[in-house]
Amino acid sequence: YPLRRQRQMCIRDSWNVVSSKNRLKATNTWESSVIPVLFRPFDVRYILYLDYVLARDRGQTMADMVVKENMGIVTTRQTKEDFGCLSIEHVCTHKIVSVYDRSFLFPLYTMDYDDRRKQTLKSNIHPILINAFAKHMSLVVSKHARSSNRDNEIGVEDLYYYIYAQLFSSSYRDIFSDLLKIEYPRVFFTSDSDLFWSLCDIGEQLVSLHHLDFNCAITPELNMIGENLQIEKVSIDEDFIWLDKKHSKGFEIEKSIISYKFGGRLPFIDWLRERQEKGGKNPRSAHVLSESDHSQLRKIYYSTTKTIEQLIKLDEIIERAGGFPLTGSETFVLPSLSKADVNQKSLTDY
Repeated sequence: YPLRRQRQMCIRDSWNVVSSKNRLKATNTWESSVIPVLFRPFDVRYILYLDYVLARDRGQTMADMVVKENMGIVTTRQTKEDFGCLSIEHVCTHKIVSVYDRSFLFPLYTMDYDDRRKQTLKSNIHPILINAFAKHMSLVVSKHARSSNRDNEIGVEDLYYYIYAQLFSSSYRDIFSDLLKIEYPRVFFTSDSDLFWSLCDIGEQLVSLHHLDFNCAITPELNMIGENLQIEKVSIDEDFIWLDKKHSKGFEIEKSIISYKFGGRLPFIDWLRERQEKGGKNPRSAHVLSESDHSQLRKIYYSTTKTIEQLIKLDEIIERAGGFPLTGSETFVLPSLSKADVNQKSLTDY
């Protein structure tokens, strides 16, 4: 099939290009299935999300991310690289926070699979867990996603932000670095409400930054070297990112921003390298940076800068509270789970 060879379509027994093409021709509503997909950190593209078009749609998990207003944590389990995680709001491709090893998605909300037509969302944080944690802090579980009264209740999204902040703590990653290379990350459930809400607030800021949920107008202009930038060959030299072999065009950016990683991924560099000139059997011409590309790079720069700032605050808060294990976590007891409960796609693995 010339089209299959040209587009490098995979060949699997369960997927047939001719059959898929015919089904697509018979569909009048395929446009509604074109949705955003996170290809790499901060690199959103679009995909035709139909099970008969994709060889592996990962429908049981990824279908939850098709629904708007959802988010999920992508992380690693067994990895040769540094531990990484990232909050996402779209379906995503493989190896989002790693180069060599698999990534795993834990959605905050899941669809009610008993009635997909209504796309009813329910919390994927098990009620046994959040009720036990609320009791641990002498609170109750809110009927809403976010608490409106922090003295009395917590919501599922509050817990999501708390977990996300904890996973980004430098001391957490340092202390448990060996364990994070061989197993899912585990979280600590504090009994200190002030510590909980402080982490919750930072987690919310991090999620907003990592979803690029801010106006580009607040982002600084990048120090650009040269004009009409084409991405011929990306290379790094201290505080410079060069886009050509002569090192005459590129960006001057702090080394801390260039080298900041989400697991094994360098967001700024990965975004550029996915668009650089490529030879071989499947050549690609050098991408010319457009105005929208510059806006996206400014967002990535701003997000990374503010992430580093938030992590400094986060580590200071945790250190003042006594570090890990977090205050009161040693007395937290999770009630026994049934076999059906264990099969829940949960944010924590017990």
